Amino acid sequence: MAISANAANVANAVHSPDPHSYVARNGAYWRRKLVVCVFGSFTTLVSLSMLLPFLPLYVEQLGMRSPAAIVQWSGVAFGATFFGTALTAPLWGRLAGLYGPAASRCSCAPQSAWRS
Repeated sequence: MAISANAANVANAVHSPDPHSYVARNGAYWRRKLVVCVFGSFTTLVSLSMLLPFLPLYVEQLGMRSPAAIVQWSGVAFGATFFGTALTAPLWGRLAGLYGPAASRCSCAPQSAWRS
């Protein structure tokens, strides 16, 4: 009888969060935060994609004349942002793990502005 009562107490402790914990206090706001993050990601990707139709014209003004070279250098220029993001993502993840997500957001904001 004591084992089953102890197991019930453990099960209740696992399934009922402490009312003073972070999850209990902010559980109602996660949807709003998710919507803000999805909207921010969407607008960032849309803004990056708006550059794509004009990039070959800019590459041509830089001195490329053959259509193959224009296409190649336009692809390299457009992909450089995403390649840089892929290379630095583990660094930002590690910083978020060490110092918290707020410090990571503050430190990567200048990098995003520099790459734009």
